[in-house]
Amino acid sequence: MDCHHDHDDDGSGSVDDIAMPVPNSRSSKWRHMKRMLREDAAAEDISSDDTEMDIPEMSSSRSSRWRLFKKLRDKAEAGIDSDNGDGPSSSTTQSRRSRSPSHGELEDMQPSLEVDDDDQAQHFDDQHLSPSHGELEDMQPSLEVDDDDQAQHFDDQHLSPSHGELEDMQPSLEVDDDDQAQQFDDQHLFMSSPLHSWVAAENHSLVTEDDDYEIADEDAEIMDEELDILVDEIADEELHVPDTEGNNVNPDDLEDTEDDNDADEGSKPLYEGAPVTLLESVLMILTFAMKHQLTGVAIADLLVLISLHCMIPNVCKTSLFLFNKFFSSMKSPVTFHKFCSTCYFLLEEELELCPICNSSLSERGALSYFIEIPLIQQIRDMFLRDDFYTHLQHRFNRQKKGVHNIEDIYDGELYKEYVRDGGLLSSPDNISLLWYTDGIPLFKSSSMSLWPLFFSINELPYKKRTVKENMLIAGLWFGQSKPCMGTFLKPFDQTLKDLRAGFEVHIPDKTSRTVKCVLLGGTCDMPAKSQVLNMVQFNGFFGCSKCVQPGETVESGGGHTHAYPFNMENPSGPQRTSESFRQDAETAYQEGKRVNGINGPSWFLYLTDIVRGTALDYMHQILLGVTRKLTHMWFDSSHHREPYSLSKRIKDVNARLLQVRPPNFISRAPSSIQKLKFWKASEFRSWLFYYSAPVLFNILPTIYYQHHLLLVEVIYTLNSSSISPESLDRCEFILKYYVNLYATLYGLSSMGINVHSIVHLTDTVRDLGPLFVYSCFPFESLNGDLKALFHGTQFIDKQIASAVSKIIKLPALIEKLDDDSPVGTFIKSLRGRASRKGMKVGVLDIMILGQMKPKKVNHLEMAALGRCTDLVGEKSMIFLRFARGQQVFSSALYKRQYVRDSTVVVLMYHGNLRYGQVQFYLKYPTCDCINPCTCSNYYAFLKLYEESSMKLVKNGERTKATLYHIVVCKALSPNANLIAVPVTDLIDVCVFMAFKDQSEVFIAQAPNQLESD
Repeated sequence: MDCHHDHDDDGSGSVDDIAMPVPNSRSSKWRHMKRMLREDAAAEDISSDDTEMDIPEMSSSRSSRWRLFKKLRDKAEAGIDSDNGDGPSSSTTQSRRSRSPSHGELEDMQPSLEVDDDDQAQHFDDQHLSPSHGELEDMQPSLEVDDDDQAQHFDDQHLSPSHGELEDMQPSLEVDDDDQAQQFDDQHLFMSSPLHSWVAAENHSLVTEDDDYEIADEDAEIMDEELDILVDEIADEELHVPDTEGNNVNPDDLEDTEDDNDADEGSKPLYEGAPVTLLESVLMILTFAMKHQLTGVAIADLLVLISLHCMIPNVCKTSLFLFNKFFSSMKSPVTFHKFCSTCYFLLEEELELCPICNSSLSERGALSYFIEIPLIQQIRDMFLRDDFYTHLQHRFNRQKKGVHNIEDIYDGELYKEYVRDGGLLSSPDNISLLWYTDGIPLFKSSSMSLWPLFFSINELPYKKRTVKENMLIAGLWFGQSKPCMGTFLKPFDQTLKDLRAGFEVHIPDKTSRTVKCVLLGGTCDMPAKSQVLNMVQFNGFFGCSKCVQPGETVESGGGHTHAYPFNMENPSGPQRTSESFRQDAETAYQEGKRVNGINGPSWFLYLTDIVRGTALDYMHQILLGVTRKLTHMWFDSSHHREPYSLSKRIKDVNARLLQVRPPNFISRAPSSIQKLKFWKASEFRSWLFYYSAPVLFNILPTIYYQHHLLLVEVIYTLNSSSISPESLDRCEFILKYYVNLYATLYGLSSMGINVHSIVHLTDTVRDLGPLFVYSCFPFESLNGDLKALFHGTQFIDKQIASAVSKIIKLPALIEKLDDDSPVGTFIKSLRGRASRKGMKVGVLDIMILGQMKPKKVNHLEMAALGRCTDLVGEKSMIFLRFARGQQVFSSALYKRQYVRDSTVVVLMYHGNLRYGQVQFYLKYPTCDCINPCTCSNYYAFLKLYEESSMKLVKNGERTKATLYHIVVCKALSPNANLIAVPVTDLIDVCVFMAFKDQSEVFIAQAPNQLESD
């Protein structure tokens, strides 16, 4: 999708302009550009010798094509009017702008550059894709603030909505003094730190004063792509014509008049007789590039490589430009919102000066923008999918493990409030949303980042709501600085109000329904949360979003830090409420100063319960916060004098850790402690839930070890698939005990906001459900997909438009494919949802993996079978693995797993939970079923573990901790009895840990089978 361009013309144009045919193909645009040059030359009364201008064809060399651009630039400088041949004049120039770029526009697109020697030319050629750091500094106006506190205060204040906007959000909000309100309203967007203007895509175009400028061989292909894009942009500018109302119209937005219809093009085979269509080809290439995070050059090479394997002629996309245009031509309803780059004021109309900071908006880089993708249309498209409406009824049809247990967001008090007494969410047609936002650093060589705003639909089953095609991408902010949430979130205020008022959708059965949608809450990390809520940063006074404890500044090493000492009388209070938060925000707005850490109103303040609905994210606060900090303190040599230091035991810890062979549901094998700084959040989750307790046993000093086990148990329990009220109360007690001891063990300076927030976790679970339901893990995966769609710093605006189009259109395009076809299977495998191949056993909901082979049952195996079945047969079939859902159950006889171990399971045996190692699986007796099998006579043969008398938790009667999910067992004896049980008695695959320096083994269960690693 082409980004819009600004034009200064008044929409007037000659009749010839309006009637001019609008070419759509690039070749037609190129011919039109040549005609325009010849017309201009003729209008200038050039001699016949000069009129035969040397205008290159599309297939000409790059230097020839660059000469064409110089002629375009010279034409703009001369201000030639092709209609009357007059010399340059303001009126002539203005009337021509609907057909060709102005001098200023061309200068923006092609900044002049002089180089003194070949080395310097080569150096610039290597770096031409982005301005240097010094150039960026020149482009970025600086604001200096003398006092850090004042800087922080003004930085927070600029996020507030204006007075008029607040009246729309909350009509009851009043101010006592109109002049004071107006003065504050005019200054609310003032920024405190040095500001970084965006670098518009036009500023990156390469140009030189020398026609014979040589392009380095290694950059030749990149420059070809950039040249193609620039040609198309200039051609598009040439062809902007006024419509009947005087508005500029881009021909790409008009109805297609040539043979380049996208639907027809996508359905064409790559070449005559090809088994793959163009649509299938580009979808496979796109998902492959996203999966492996290919660079733009790599994708361009891949496109050429594929085309060379195809017969000629073919319709392959042979350049990155053509590949991106295939998706960008699929019109997506994207809205660009402009704002002042200096003060971030949102501009709703064309202005020459910013009404807030009075800066000129006509200068280069003075305007920036962010993107809004309408939510209503995205939701309507989802309702058109097969089974989408059926999946929305999950909350009414689910089977709960415990009537009063908390198992999903529907069991949280906040959701129940919208259901009680015929509430909005009591209707099967209505839905609720959770928001999420965070920054994505795009390039290692610059500070540019992308900030998406996502929404997820709570009514879908957890596995469905977290897949990429069911996520809603509402907006994208791009720039060198973090977004001003007062600007970024403003358009979504009205959108969310419209969603709540109701809108019509259609479902596949051809009926229409009115759907209402409510914003239930959201999640993000601490820095983003302070911006969304418009409050002080987490390291400031009153930085907690759940309570009004101020904290205190304490010494830390050679400096100071902000800490939250444990409050014995009221550990989690005084608690904030939605009403108190609003009151503090309104007071802060009226008085122009921060109140209890609140800088002023925010856009979500009146749309949801801002306190209870804003979740604590355990991925950032517990895994990447508390757990990473603790692990760092234990093993970093800078703490070697502390009693908890393990810096001299790293070798012992690594020896145990690297012996662990995790099961298939854990994606990453353990890494050594030396690689701690590279650990991902999922690795810290495995360390916290499974590895740390067994690995640190008898290594970490006892008091610190026992203290750590409290955190392990509680976070595990709060992530469980079913949490009883009794378990929740016990977790609340343990967490307070844990935080109370923390300062004594690790010092007051370590009591930061992440440790303090632990005391609020149980309240969050009561309001919103288990921690995994609203964690940031699924959204981080989406961030990775977005990042993979950006290739270099050139033409960022076009890349954003292209990325949005791909993200939105990809699910719908993939749905058109046959899931069982080779193309559909390949794409699903790239997107992490490949269907396994094997024999389905429908009655057991399992799939046999690998071949089944005949086996002769010996007397010990027959004895085991006789204790669990009365069936008798002569033949049996052995198999070594099967899958149930996302879990793979393996066996000891399967020898092809070297770094994984999925053989140890928890099972139900004679009414008790037991742990065992599967030796093999057997179908007895055999049957004549053809895939799928309808029999149920499938059995697992195991050896059971005996629990050890050794316990990891000491003094559990004081702390109420049991660490119930990690069991210490005796090692298997070679003479252990073999038992047989139906495969339906196997509950889950476990994490098995055995160390050479320990006689016991450790077996850990996963907290749930829903959260993906």
